[in-house]
Amino acid sequence: MPFDLASLLSAGGGGAAVAFGFYKFFGTKWLESKFQASIEKLRHQQRQELETFKISTNSSLDRLNKLNQREYEVLPKAWELLVLLQLHVSRFVASYKESPDLKSMSDPQFEEFVTQSDMADFQKTELRIAPDRNKYHQEITFWREYNSARNAYSDYAKFIMFNSIFFSPSLKDLFKKADEECWAAMSSRKIAKEAGSFPGQYMQFYEQWVKAMESLKNLMNQIETLVQERLNRI
Repeated sequence: MPFDLASLLSAGGGGAAVAFGFYKFFGTKWLESKFQASIEKLRHQQRQELETFKISTNSSLDRLNKLNQREYEVLPKAWELLVLLQLHVSRFVASYKESPDLKSMSDPQFEEFVTQSDMADFQKTELRIAPDRNKYHQEITFWREYNSARNAYSDYAKFIMFNSIFFSPSLKDLFKKADEECWAAMSSRKIAKEAGSFPGQYMQFYEQWVKAMESLKNLMNQIETLVQERLNRI
């Protein structure tokens, strides 16, 4: 029997068609609404994720900028303290030093020299009454230079210890090696002074501090190059 749409509609199929049309229209709208809601939810999640990423990135960049700024500040200071230390240590360990001939001075010249000196008052008093003025002056000059080198070493060592966290591993290692060589030179010179009555021991320590100062010079050349390169990158 052939299909007759008119017969179906007249037999009640018209209501079914209307219902199907109603479902198709509103069902499509509902699906579109749900799809649009899903899209908006996804977009919202993406915006939140993007915002979180931006915050995280900005925070990381901020920390990096602060670290770079701190490194930019401490590297020149570390270099400055190392140069000052090297100057003090070099002066202390120098084999030849010019010293005034206090014996050949007249009394007014000697008194003017003592008065204008930055020696402590008790040292000035002891110098005035010393049997050998030149020997006493050389002795106190040695220990004054030693104390100056020790103070410079202390300033440098503390700064490196407190700020080495901001240095690259290679620079950190070089700064610490410079510390060791300065201490070796100072210690060898001091021991040589105390062993002065034994020429063989004196020469042994003399060679040690000369070697330490040569090593320090090479280290400073390396440090200077790395510091300049690092500062140019910040």
